[in-house]
Amino acid sequence: SHNEDAWLVGQRVWVVADGMGGHAAGDVASRLAITSLADLDGPLELAPSAVNAAVATANTAILNHGAENPDTRGLGTTVTGLAEVTVAGLAHWAVFNVGDSRVYRYAGGELRRVTVDHSEVEELVAEGLIDAEEARTHPARNIITRSVGFEHEVKVDGEKYLLMRADDI
Repeated sequence: SHNEDAWLVGQRVWVVADGMGGHAAGDVASRLAITSLADLDGPLELAPSAVNAAVATANTAILNHGAENPDTRGLGTTVTGLAEVTVAGLAHWAVFNVGDSRVYRYAGGELRRVTVDHSEVEELVAEGLIDAEEARTHPARNIITRSVGFEHEVKVDGEKYLLMRADDI
């Protein structure tokens, strides 16, 4: 009855933002994130660093909204997506994420998860304390460890993902 998700299907930028359920105004947070990232979908060449800057702008907008509207304090969102960027004069795909929303790649008949969740259970799986099957039903499966609008500095995963040449996909 209340959708907190927002998305952008642009010409060069594709983004999903999942407003945090249980937090005040998750729908507002996801819309603010999408608005900030929509500015990337212009005619100019896009540098990979511009993606991080746009997520940082979204983070500031969400924090400011919470400060100006006390009834929405604590709002936040995950952000994940794909942007066409230019590296050394060539078009590449840059994958980015904050939170537990995911990007997958379908190639050669195989679907493969590209991003890493920022969640309690992902950390437990990485440490070998639980397996992927246990993660599906673990009591902490909905606890995320990173989001947009939570802290003053937002860390965007993106540099660790391979930039793929756009014509190689």
